Amino acid sequence: MKQFFLLLAFCAGVLSGAEVIIGAPAPELADCTFIKGDPVKIAGKNSTPTLLFFWSIGYASNQELGKMIGEAKNYGDKLRVVTIGCDDEAKLRQFFGTKEIPFAVVADNKLANVNAFLAENEQVPFCVILDKNGNIAWRGAAAKAAAPLQEIVSGKYDFAKAVRVDKYKRDLADAMAKKDFKHALELTDAELQQNPENLELLIFAVNLLDKGLGTPDAAQARLADAVQKFPKNIQLHEVYLRYLHLRHQRETILAEIDFAITQFADDPAALNQLVSVEMSFPVGELSPTALLHLGQAIRDVKTYKNDRERAVALLLYAKVLSFCNAPEAALQYAMQAKPLLKEPREITEIDAVIAHYQEILDLSRKLQK
Repeated sequence: MKQFFLLLAFCAGVLSGAEVIIGAPAPELADCTFIKGDPVKIAGKNSTPTLLFFWSIGYASNQELGKMIGEAKNYGDKLRVVTIGCDDEAKLRQFFGTKEIPFAVVADNKLANVNAFLAENEQVPFCVILDKNGNIAWRGAAAKAAAPLQEIVSGKYDFAKAVRVDKYKRDLADAMAKKDFKHALELTDAELQQNPENLELLIFAVNLLDKGLGTPDAAQARLADAVQKFPKNIQLHEVYLRYLHLRHQRETILAEIDFAITQFADDPAALNQLVSVEMSFPVGELSPTALLHLGQAIRDVKTYKNDRERAVALLLYAKVLSFCNAPEAALQYAMQAKPLLKEPREITEIDAVIAHYQEILDLSRKLQK
């Protein structure tokens, strides 16, 4: 549950950054030297989108550079790429040497461009994508650039949404810096109206209600309402269960488990996920009744993709039974699962599980004498 309460600090820091606004014209490169390719101007209109790739010599950056070379070749003349090295000019010249690079390489001698496009707490490798008009369309970690780059080059990018989300983040950062949690919640709720199933936004709203405004009951009600609106969202059920455990709401946990079972009665993978969530808590926080209900639901699923999925379900139910102090029943279901597995490794593993349950059963019988 730490992710719930790290988001406040995250927002106050990461969302506040350089004054580079999505939708605004990109500033021209300054105080730099082109060491590969012909010098280019990035400001203003161009026949293609432009990708600015901020990079420095190092293992992770080198991997991203290799990917970027591949991307540049794939897009050909549909994309202009400028890679901006953050090391000194001599090191960059030595690194590239006689290598053939399919785009311009710039030495950012005084880090003027890094400071212009990146926030203080952002790191290279980093990308900024400009549209054909020279306006900033996207900015973020290089590892996340592939999808928006494809959309921008193909003309399918939702530019208006990107501008709106960027404004939300900047306004939110300002509100968080002022500790104006009420306004931060208003901003987040407005964005949730546009993206009602955005789990990150929902968690942030819950975070604000709980820790920012000190209204945990309202936070819980928000999650309960979301689960009712989107009952087939398994991740939402998981978040809700974790929050209920955080507040020690045992009766509500059972009610939520029973509701989730009605939504995923024929989805063993989803039920398995909920069992894993429940069993991730310390013993004193677990609800044996909720676990048993989930285990029985998994046992009673009528349709499985294959024998292996059925075996996994039976083994999970056996694990639940063992936790509920029913080792004999756990052993029986584990033995039923074994013939459904074909892989030698899995058979070896289930033999160990069966031996474990047999030992527990033998010990239990000895202790009862």
